[in-house]
Formats: sequence, structure tokens, C-alpha cells
Amino acid sequence: MPRGRIGLPRDLDAVSTRTKVDTATLRDAELSAAHADAIWDSVRALYRTGVHPAVSLTIRRRGHVVVQGAIGHARGNGPDDPVSAPAPLATPATPFGLFSASKAVTAIVVHLLVERGALELDDPICEYVPGFDRHGKHGITIAHVLSHRAGVPQVPGSKEHPDVLLDPRGMRRAPLRRGADPSTRQAARVPRSRAATCSAPSCSRPLAARCRRSSAPRSSTRSPSI
Repeated sequence: MPRGRIGLPRDLDAVSTRTKVDTATLRDAELSAAHADAIWDSVRALYRTGVHPAVSLTIRRRGHVVVQGAIGHARGNGPDDPVSAPAPLATPATPFGLFSASKAVTAIVVHLLVERGALELDDPICEYVPGFDRHGKHGITIAHVLSHRAGVPQVPGSKEHPDVLLDPRGMRRAPLRRGADPSTRQAARVPRSRAATCSAPSCSRPLAARCRRSSAPRSSTRSPSI
């Protein structure tokens, strides 16, 4: 097996899970079965390179799921995994950590919430994540995070295990980068005069006061659901 590649099974069907899509659905989506099969064949070809332990794909067209499937293993079949490691199959329901690939989706969702009045770009993160204002992070706003200007170099422990990134306690512990103070900088699309104070026109309280007034999550009649 080439270095850095996974062990490929002889029978790809044995490690594949594909959702069956009926002819009527494909017709409504204006996609032929041949085209759907060609898309899935390209997924198999990508997996056959041995670069990815698993590939999962869902395609929607005109409101219908036209291609959905997964091939490979959720874990245990990486280049450095022992042969004896458990290797459960990946399925369309297997969660994958997208990391930076999720930035575009996150940005769209945040701006939809702004349009609906559920939040403001200059809201401090600690209003939504209680305790985030520790270690000098009280000035970090939603806009700072979206524009990569938050000043937090890395969540402690994230190199050891990716689950740390999903733990709010890790975000609270994260220190501000030395010399960084986002509250004094102009964030993307946010006037400097607003970036360090309340979003309410008549309020001039610093961000630190907004977050330290309570350890509970911000209560609001606005619903952040989309």
C-alpha cells in the first residue's frame, strides 16, 4: 500500500451505502437515472484513489434528493490505523467535521439571522456563549469572528482531539493572542464607534459590561432560528 493511502477493498459495493431514489423523484428533479449513476461513479472513482478513508455525498435538485450515499469507513481505515482497529462503515448519516469548509454556510446563516433581526454583527460573542469574555475576549464580536479578526489563535487542546472544538468550555479557556484587542479595531462592515459598544443607538456601555452583567445566556424576544 502506498504511503499515505488507505487500504482499498476489492469490492467497493461492500463498503458503499447508497440511498435508492425512485424514478418519479428523478423525473420531478429533471435528472435522468444515467446522470445520477454517473455522479455516483465519480464518487467511487475518487474513493478508489486511496486518498480519502471515506466520501459522503448528497445532491439536491429542484427540492429533491437525487444522489445520496457514502463509501468507505467512518474511522479505523486511515493510513496510520492498525489493521486490527475497528472500522465501522460510513453512511449518509455519519457526521463529518468540515472545519473550514463550513465557513461559507455559517456566514450565510449568520447574515440570514441578521436580516431577520435575531442578532447583530456587532453583538459580542459572550452574549451567546456565557463566559467567553474570559482572558481578554470580551471585545470579540460576531463580525470579528466572521472576518477572521477575533485574535484567538487556537482553542486549547484542539491539536490533541478535534472534539475540543465542539466543547464550549474550550472556547471559554482560549486566550487572546498576545497584543490583540479586536474591540479597538474596525471590524468588517462594522463602524469602529459601534464595534466596542452596545448595538443600541442610545447605549455607550463597553462590551465588557454587556457580558459581565450576567452569566446567563442573553434573553431576547428575537428567535435565532432559521
